Amino acid sequence: MQTNPNIDLQKKLKICIIGNGGREHAIAHKIKNETSQPSNPSFGSALYMWPQNPMCTDFCQTIDAKEQQPPEDAAQLAELLERNSIDLVIVGPEKWIASGLKNHLQKRKIKCFSPTKEAGQLESSKSFAKSVMKRANIPTAEFRLTKNYDETIEWAKKFLSEDKKVVLKVDGLAAGKGVFVCSSKESITDAIETIVTDLKLDSPKILVERFLTGREFSYFCFVGPSTLTRLGCAVDFKRLRDNDQGPNTGGMGCYSPVPWLSSEDTRFVEDKICLPLATEMRQQNIPYTGWLYVGCMIDQGAISVVEFNCRLGDPEAQVLSESSPLPWLEIILNSCSSEEREAGLNDEYHPSELKFDAREIPQDKSAVAVVLASSMYPYHKQEKPFEPIDLSFLRSLENDTTKIFAAAIKPNPKNQNEIIPKDGRVFTITSSATQLDDARSRVYRSIPKIKTHWDNFQHRTDIASRLD
Repeated sequence: MQTNPNIDLQKKLKICIIGNGGREHAIAHKIKNETSQPSNPSFGSALYMWPQNPMCTDFCQTIDAKEQQPPEDAAQLAELLERNSIDLVIVGPEKWIASGLKNHLQKRKIKCFSPTKEAGQLESSKSFAKSVMKRANIPTAEFRLTKNYDETIEWAKKFLSEDKKVVLKVDGLAAGKGVFVCSSKESITDAIETIVTDLKLDSPKILVERFLTGREFSYFCFVGPSTLTRLGCAVDFKRLRDNDQGPNTGGMGCYSPVPWLSSEDTRFVEDKICLPLATEMRQQNIPYTGWLYVGCMIDQGAISVVEFNCRLGDPEAQVLSESSPLPWLEIILNSCSSEEREAGLNDEYHPSELKFDAREIPQDKSAVAVVLASSMYPYHKQEKPFEPIDLSFLRSLENDTTKIFAAAIKPNPKNQNEIIPKDGRVFTITSSATQLDDARSRVYRSIPKIKTHWDNFQHRTDIASRLD
């Protein structure tokens, strides 16, 4: 992949990654490796993270709010980033996309790799995403958007009687916990109760959707103003327990690439889903720039869209960061600079028709990730705080092929060399190898070592066990 000749690449940028979870840890690690290479155009750039992840302090600087309170909204965060002279912002979590951080940064002329608030509705509003798919003729499941309990029950029972299962989705953001697959009338009422009480969503809009059968996979690409670049495919394990049992979570494990997908399948996603989607968004005057996550279901060769996310997945980001040969930072900078030109900063620039980057870069490494979640995840909290874990111990478990990405942790105020696990998905152990089987063996050999310092966690034992 060649750098856009018009891009203004600085040798030393101040880059800030927004978010401090496992996804952002993986993004930071990938970009740190790129900027540490003398051949990289951005060699020597300074990397920041906000808020800080205690496992990233050795290579990510902290943005200090100084005497002021930490920013509580997108406008305040944009002001903090400007005050710290940040050149490029890379947004991780959906929260900051939905709250319009990109919009505020655009006003301050700060490059930001993320969709705007308006384009981010692809994730923050399931009904918006469905309407875009309908206009763009993108294959997806039949649905009804319901606004009250009785309407939800009526449509859920209808789809259940016809398909034996029905899917309920919270229309807005729910941190990966707003999807419920129901196979009985009782499970429908339980799901609604969970949405209203455990997720604390008062009178939410609920998408009632026909159940799609088949195998799920996730497709990822970078989307720029005129060029889309394939990042890769992965399989995410969303259910809490082995054999896809238990509640949906934010993701309990992952592997990439997907050996049972054909090149024709990948091309279908690009030609019949991604390109029509980006084109439709542009035609609606809501241009999309950022990562695009396409959750797909394939059944007997037919592919349908389950959902869109406007970010890298978690734990998909972890496996992609360890297996992708692409220069992420270069692609991000090209996309941001092209976006500025298309916005009219250069009157001579005219956007070309949307297309995929023609250059194929083979993914010569495979990766498998297993999430270690607190024992009460996803809906309950620990009664007692967890014991601290020594950071040097965690780092001693890492090597060239195995990394530990951290999410639900906090620093130990009594010892800066320790972290304390919190409720949630705490660590993602990620291993890479030439073959997926070898990567899987490596990751599962690492998990028992964690137990010597922390054993109050749960994890799946069947990640990447079926690869045909």
